[in-house]
Amino acid sequence: MANITKSFNFRNGVQVDDDNLLVNPSGLVGIGTTIPVQALDVRGNASVSGLVSSTDAKFINLEVTNLTTGSNSLALGVDKIIGAGISIRAGIVTADLLSDPSGVVTYYGDGGQLNNIPTSQWVDKDAGLGFISIYNTGYVGVNTDDPRYSLQVGGNNDVNNFNKPGVGISSDGAIVASGIVTAHTFDGNSLGNIQGGIGTITQVLSTNVNVTGIVTAGIGFTGDVRGNIVSGVSTIYQVRSTYVDVTGVVTATTFVGDVSGDLTGNVTGHVSGNIVGLAGTFAADLEVNGGITGVSTVVTAKLTTTNSTLGISTASRFNVTEKLGVGVAIPVNNVDIFTTGDTKQTIVGGDSAALYLGQRVNTGIGESVSGIRFGSSLKTLEIINGDVGDVTTTIHGGVFSGINTGGFKWVHGKSNTTLMTLDYKGNLGVNKAVPETALDVVGLTTLTGNTKIVGDLEITGTLTGAAAIPDLISGSQIYNNVGFSTFYELDVLQTLETGNIAIKTDRANVASNVDIDAQRSRALFQSVGIGSTTPTQALDVIGAVKATTLRSDFLQVGDQGGAAIDFSNAGKNLPGVQANRSFMVLPKVTTTERGNLVGVTAGSMIYNTSTNKTQVWNNTAWVNLH
Repeated sequence: MANITKSFNFRNGVQVDDDNLLVNPSGLVGIGTTIPVQALDVRGNASVSGLVSSTDAKFINLEVTNLTTGSNSLALGVDKIIGAGISIRAGIVTADLLSDPSGVVTYYGDGGQLNNIPTSQWVDKDAGLGFISIYNTGYVGVNTDDPRYSLQVGGNNDVNNFNKPGVGISSDGAIVASGIVTAHTFDGNSLGNIQGGIGTITQVLSTNVNVTGIVTAGIGFTGDVRGNIVSGVSTIYQVRSTYVDVTGVVTATTFVGDVSGDLTGNVTGHVSGNIVGLAGTFAADLEVNGGITGVSTVVTAKLTTTNSTLGISTASRFNVTEKLGVGVAIPVNNVDIFTTGDTKQTIVGGDSAALYLGQRVNTGIGESVSGIRFGSSLKTLEIINGDVGDVTTTIHGGVFSGINTGGFKWVHGKSNTTLMTLDYKGNLGVNKAVPETALDVVGLTTLTGNTKIVGDLEITGTLTGAAAIPDLISGSQIYNNVGFSTFYELDVLQTLETGNIAIKTDRANVASNVDIDAQRSRALFQSVGIGSTTPTQALDVIGAVKATTLRSDFLQVGDQGGAAIDFSNAGKNLPGVQANRSFMVLPKVTTTERGNLVGVTAGSMIYNTSTNKTQVWNNTAWVNLH
């Protein structure tokens, strides 16, 4: 086209060769598309050889050969790249502070392309033993950056003059310590001299130890001490040796081995062997893991031994923590005593002696504590249960069977006389060794107070005494359910109490619910009171009267009357619960029950509960009276 300077104004857009270039009426420019959606919509590759400036840019995939960041005032003048939550500033990669204030960046992947990252010399090792071990290919230093041993804590880098405080352990097992070594146990040979300072060693297990200074050993010496311990004071916790020659004073917590000489003075501590023929005083607790034989005088708070055969032993306190066997090699109970002959135990007290049994520590007989005591009362033996329970004495308590079960006997020792016997059947004999009945008494028996006999009273001898028969049965009952009690005359002055009375009537014919059965034509009473103790009439009845048939020529209820049957004053002037009850109640029946009445005659009256009417029978029908 000719070089023409011209401006073109397309109101409805412009299109070049279909979709190569399009400007739509909205001003959107499309390259490679006829439907642009952005101000510049390019479909395909774009090549820009100049500077591209953009406020914001969004790329699906971005490949940059060289990237140069500029200055940003919002980032305080520091070059930065921010995106996807990651901020790169001055070569440091951190999390975008706006998305994650902690600044922690998490990387995902194997890190195979990360360079110049410090690596560790620690190597994990799986030997197939079920666990993973870790080892270091070089020296390990703790509190030092220049270790000269496989494992070194502190110290310096001069193995020939390791004088700086520290510890070095080499791969061949050598240990170099420039400070104080405190060890529970040394196992091995100490070929050098232990000279300077004070060495505190709990236990040394060695065959050759050369010590020129003062040795304070905790657990002990194992091996022979060939020289003499002469100078100074040697404090040894434990000596395990076959030969010890001591000319000075030895204070030892424990002796292990044989002591062939004499022990002079006090022994403080434990004896782990056998003691033969000991006669000495122990200043503190004594623990013997072996046996004690001979004569021993022990003055100590506590004596503990596994096997002791003592002649005479005196101890201020003897404590057995498990079981005590006397003549028993392996006791089963807390205390087992056995001898082939007689076994005797003696408990003697100058004032009194007591054996306590209980469920709590003994503080004397009381709650949950019982005892057998002698001498608390003059010449008296007491068996006491201090609690609220019983005292049970049992015979034949085993599961075995037998026919010669014994009993309980009380014997007078001087005369060897059986005073009382309670056999296994429950028969009690007084002055009789073999009782034949439940209570078998030989001799005069005195009973003071009331005596109750349930059952028969049989007197085979003569009943004697100054008491008359009425006095003898006074306050008692005469009861015989087998035969008859016959009295020629019975004079009751005041009260006669009985279950039933038969007068001229066979006893077998008296009903059990009848009190008096007097089948005679007449009975003479001056007055009879029923419900009254002071009858004022021939028959004085107080209370309800129930009669199946009541026959009287003249019946008066109340104080006055003139008719054959007079109820005009019935219920008047009665006291208590009978007051104000001057009314009569007719028989109450329903209409159905009325129809079942038999023997109804004219003039019969009822109260019909079905109709709530008083009715009278006129020999034809029932007529309401109101």
